[in-house]
Amino acid sequence: MINRIFRFSLINKFYLVLHLALMSAINCYAQSFEIKEIELPNPEHAPSWRQLVKNPRSSTQFFLANRQGQISILNNEQVQAPALLDLKTFYPNLIALTAFTTHPAFNLSKQVGYLSFYTAHIEKPNEEANPNPISPYRFEQATPYQLVLSEWQLKDKTESLTLKRGGHKTILRIDVPSVDITIEQLSFSPFIQPWQDNYGQLLMTLGTDKNYQKIPLYSGAILRIQPEKFGTKNYRVPQSNPFIEQITINNEIVAAHLGKIHSIYWSKQHTEALFINHELKQKLNWSQITLGSDFIESSVKANTFYSAAQSKISNSIVYRGNKLKSQRNKVLYLSWQDQWRLMSTDSQSPEQPEIIHQFNRQEISADAELMLVVDQQNEPIIFNQSNASILHLLADNAQTLATTQQSNIKQQAPESSLVYLIAMIVIVVILIVIWLSKRSALPTIKKYLHSQYAQFDVNEAENQIALYQRHHKDPSLELSLSQIIESSIYLNGECLSTVRKNKKGAFSNQKERAVIAEIAKEQREKMVDDRIRKCELLITDSDKNSYRVCNYFRKGNQRLTKAKFEQATEQLIDWCWKISSVMNPQHTEARKIPVQAEVTLANTDSKIKEKLETKESILKPTVSQEAQQPSKAIDVNTTAQLAQTTEGINKTKENTSNAAQTDLDPQQKLQQELTSLSIVEALEKLAQLKQQSLLTEQEFEQAKSKILNLP
Repeated sequence: MINRIFRFSLINKFYLVLHLALMSAINCYAQSFEIKEIELPNPEHAPSWRQLVKNPRSSTQFFLANRQGQISILNNEQVQAPALLDLKTFYPNLIALTAFTTHPAFNLSKQVGYLSFYTAHIEKPNEEANPNPISPYRFEQATPYQLVLSEWQLKDKTESLTLKRGGHKTILRIDVPSVDITIEQLSFSPFIQPWQDNYGQLLMTLGTDKNYQKIPLYSGAILRIQPEKFGTKNYRVPQSNPFIEQITINNEIVAAHLGKIHSIYWSKQHTEALFINHELKQKLNWSQITLGSDFIESSVKANTFYSAAQSKISNSIVYRGNKLKSQRNKVLYLSWQDQWRLMSTDSQSPEQPEIIHQFNRQEISADAELMLVVDQQNEPIIFNQSNASILHLLADNAQTLATTQQSNIKQQAPESSLVYLIAMIVIVVILIVIWLSKRSALPTIKKYLHSQYAQFDVNEAENQIALYQRHHKDPSLELSLSQIIESSIYLNGECLSTVRKNKKGAFSNQKERAVIAEIAKEQREKMVDDRIRKCELLITDSDKNSYRVCNYFRKGNQRLTKAKFEQATEQLIDWCWKISSVMNPQHTEARKIPVQAEVTLANTDSKIKEKLETKESILKPTVSQEAQQPSKAIDVNTTAQLAQTTEGINKTKENTSNAAQTDLDPQQKLQQELTSLSIVEALEKLAQLKQQSLLTEQEFEQAKSKILNLP
């Protein structure tokens, strides 16, 4: 099947490239960017502005902050005076303000976080400061600096924003040994609503120093807290933080060993996952992480969905505006490659980033330090920190098209430019087709699949797992099950279950039902367009080596792996039970086999059969219904209970006798008991149809008699 798909793509390669080229030309012709630059005045005797954050209460205002701790209001392109806040008034030893954000409930009155914002700065500690700062476990070196997280609240019902009296408090302090380790980003998830348990949790990214990369707190870490009063502290650690029970890692940490973190962001489709772009091993990586593991280099690599050579980049944002409809829910960032480019990428598929717009050097210089910000309409703004200027990207398709139509009515445009454009497109298409025809590399998705194992098999006799590369009949790697310390199964990048060497890490019937429910939910989704569905197994051995197996991959209507979805998921579930019995033999319970009622309609009248078939959802429960309802399961070791359940019905069968049952072997007895249970299920469904007035009394009695084989 794979070869057939690949040949098909070669035959249609020319048409595909031509279509893409024409669409790109149409988009460029219909949509253009107009760059509007605004230069901001600097406060006296202060460096340039470094932070720009929108004011959620206003459609025209932004918060501006510089490294010296001054925060002002930008209103209608004018900086208001005096400054809203000067942090040095509260923190005289301040070295630099490094991060700023607003609470998600900033504009929600009577909510915790109303009119509140947060700042992070680095300073030389004061002896009278917080006596219990956060510090690494048994870290004996000097820590001459402290990172400070502060909360500020503004006055309500005033014409201009002013600081509320007593509206300031220090949330926490962190001891650091180097001025290079700072809080780089403060962020709340935009997709978590006020009624959800984890609403209002603040995430912080800490920088790293090459001299302290083995210390989790200083290795490129992400911290998560709830900024609310808890005992003597002004914050509490969420109980869902993964390292609460580990002494060597601070409770506030949710991920570590990530290197230099440029930014963190969330996806609307994966609210439990966290996405980051970071520098690690001299590469720029976009990674998806699930909070709960110490992300050493091997596991970070396993969760990286795109990697590129190091280059100058900005922070990343998830686009949620309306003007660039094709980029909605994609990640936007700025990258330098001979010139600055506005790029987009999608974490859901391993594709190359897309260039949205290229800026010439007159618009943005090569040495510019850039920051992507969103305005009140969730449209992107470029904040140039080097010269304190704001670049608005004005892209309005409707206005551009309307202007073009008006100009065509007033005067006939010269056709030479259109002919030149078409000629250029044809030349470019020919060159691309020639290049693709000589290109020996596989498509991006196939490269992605070839970088992982495609199948696995368990050798019960040797107690080993064999991993196979794509199109290989012989195993590429054989691993003893006793060497495995962790095993996780994934569906579309989301972890469904993890088996570890502890009591809570054992696989169970409850976990199996949860996995089946997620699989059933995914099966109901239609595979339209370029939607991707994939199943993966991630194994970690005692040497911290990770092995990823992708035993199912489908994009749209093309399946690129041999196994079907049902086969792949069943294999993963069986593997969970197997590895759990090896890693946790004492805590792994007996597996229960789900029984699905199968109603035979051969003996029913055609009229009744038609009615039963129209209610297939009632007669034959789907996997999702079984996951939602209490599971009717039969333990293989307790078949005697089935005989008691079906005793009453068995007595109604004239062709069944005690002598005949005595002659049956155990396997036949089990089959007979399963058949009896199916009869009970069939009678229940008939009763439901009768209650819904889909069967008459006579039809009901006829169907019941035929199922029970009554005269």
